[in-house]
Amino acid sequence: MKLKYQLFITLLVASALLIALMLAISSWSFNRGFLGYVNNAEEARLDPLISDLSTTYQQQGNWQWVNTNKETWRALLSENRVERRQGQIRIPPRDGHPPPPPRSKSKQRHRSESSSRDTERPGKPRPPRRPPGPSQWLVLADSDKTVLAGKISPQDTIKWLPIESDGEIVGYLGYKRHRQLNRRVDQVFAQQQKRSFGYAALGMALLSALLSIPLSSRIVKPLLTANKAVSEISHGNYSYRVDTRRTDEFGDLANNINSLGLTLEQNMTARQRWIAEISHELRTPLAVLQGEIEAMQDGIRKTDPESLHSLHTEVLQLSRLINDLHQLSLSDIGALDYQMHTLPLHDIVNSYLLSNTHALEEADLQLRFNQSPVSIFGDQQRIIQLLDNLLQNSIRYTHAGGTLDVMVEAQQQHAVLRWSDSAPGVADKDLQHLFDPLYRTEESRNRQYGGSGLGLAIVQKIVTAHDGTVEANHGTSGGLEIKISIPLRQG
Repeated sequence: MKLKYQLFITLLVASALLIALMLAISSWSFNRGFLGYVNNAEEARLDPLISDLSTTYQQQGNWQWVNTNKETWRALLSENRVERRQGQIRIPPRDGHPPPPPRSKSKQRHRSESSSRDTERPGKPRPPRRPPGPSQWLVLADSDKTVLAGKISPQDTIKWLPIESDGEIVGYLGYKRHRQLNRRVDQVFAQQQKRSFGYAALGMALLSALLSIPLSSRIVKPLLTANKAVSEISHGNYSYRVDTRRTDEFGDLANNINSLGLTLEQNMTARQRWIAEISHELRTPLAVLQGEIEAMQDGIRKTDPESLHSLHTEVLQLSRLINDLHQLSLSDIGALDYQMHTLPLHDIVNSYLLSNTHALEEADLQLRFNQSPVSIFGDQQRIIQLLDNLLQNSIRYTHAGGTLDVMVEAQQQHAVLRWSDSAPGVADKDLQHLFDPLYRTEESRNRQYGGSGLGLAIVQKIVTAHDGTVEANHGTSGGLEIKISIPLRQG
């Protein structure tokens, strides 16, 4: 089953369950509230009888008359005409017994006709329905709730109404509360309300079904769009993009798909450029080697120490390029081995620069080194490899008589290494590409003195492995400044 229909059914079933629960709660609440209203109405109509019982108690002084003179109890009930008719209490006014309201002629005629039909109908006449007497639903008790008149069954729910005399409770009049609606008019009213609730619930269910159709389509549509985009990208169409006008989670998904497509497109371009540049870098020393060897074979060039030194130089350059490519590929796949320990970065940099003083003197570069005690969590071998790549980069591209400024300091919970040399500099457009593998600048900092163009790319990989960042800026001495930040090792 497609997701569209699954969502539609899910939304419809969830709405139906909520509507059914709401209907059940509404019906239960209405029944309970309406039954309470009926019981409270009966309770209010018993006030005249309670008043008479209080007056009789004051006259008699006790409740003995209830047992010795039952007629007085019956007379009070008769005087108040308390009777329950199908769950209804009728108490006429205390000042006399007004006659029942006159029926209309049509009602009298209808009643007479129905009576004549009933008398003419053969068979045993149906006995009249008598309402339950007061003794069946009223209970009189003293102040200790000892029953004086009436009967109580275990299943009865009694509501006790206090009878007071001179501000004290002298007894209780109890009545049996309804457990269900008995009056037909109340039952009809309750059924009408339930029927109305049912119609309302049915209408809400239909409305939820109508709303579920466009809602499910709205949810599924962006998924179909995303699925199409993933299918296009998986088939090599990396330039395919998804509409990102939405600002919800589907919009985030579309942005991520577009970012994936852009990344794959850039990687494909970089891979093509990578293969072309590697081919070019390998072809140059190989062509030189081939030319010199062929010249020796043809007798054009003598096989002397000078020629062998030239061949050896080209082999070293080729070997260095292959080694750098190997190191970079290992870093990309995460195969470089890192043995992380707490390291004093300032001591490592200081020791490395002291051991390479001769190389700086041969390149005619003046070293200026400033340090502050900082410690990091890293691999000493990889840090030295990083420093070696930075030094080789400066020696190759800095003019003779220049300077090299190295500084180690702590800034905002990071150990910062600043490596800045003198002219020549790098153009603004080339700064952001210096860490790209085999990137070739068009200005004076080119590779005329050798170098594979992979040194700074390896530096970036090592810094990243130490959870740090590296960036290239214009140096204060007119050259290039490499700024490396690695988190400090506390303690």
